Amino acid sequence: MTALKLHPLDDWVLHLGKLLSAFQSLEFVLRGFLYERTAEPEQRPPHGEDLYAHQVGSLVLLNPMTDYRSLKQLIVAYNSSLPPDRNDWAVEPGVADTRDAIAHGRVTAPEVGEKMRLIKFSPPIAKQPTHVRVTVNLTVDLAWLKSQIDYVQTQTLKVVDAHRTLHSSPAV
Repeated sequence: MTALKLHPLDDWVLHLGKLLSAFQSLEFVLRGFLYERTAEPEQRPPHGEDLYAHQVGSLVLLNPMTDYRSLKQLIVAYNSSLPPDRNDWAVEPGVADTRDAIAHGRVTAPEVGEKMRLIKFSPPIAKQPTHVRVTVNLTVDLAWLKSQIDYVQTQTLKVVDAHRTLHSSPAV
């Protein structure tokens, strides 16, 4: 059986989607870890409550699953909650920079091909409100996307390992 050959842009879109999915997974496991580690009893909904059953406009308890922290803030909270002897579980904060560049940057293809450009700008500069600073300027190709997918998945697995080790009930 032969593999389906995608158009270069379709392959690029597929891997960008995989990278975005990897970021979503990282954020979700960070929130789950912090929920188990830091949520006070009064912040926990009744056992079995389905967050997805709430209608738009409903009020729910504020906790690590529902708060408005950014990925960078979640990483800082997670890393600071780890036991001091488990730096191997720490998530590299730079992973959030890549996510922010993709979410808030501009992706363009200067020409039809397999390479794109990713550029991101700062908010206006206080002393020069008519200017912004370039904060990211990368050439993005499939190799870069694949390496970032692996990088984010590696960071996610650190959290999964920490969660299993610190929050699993002993077998009965």
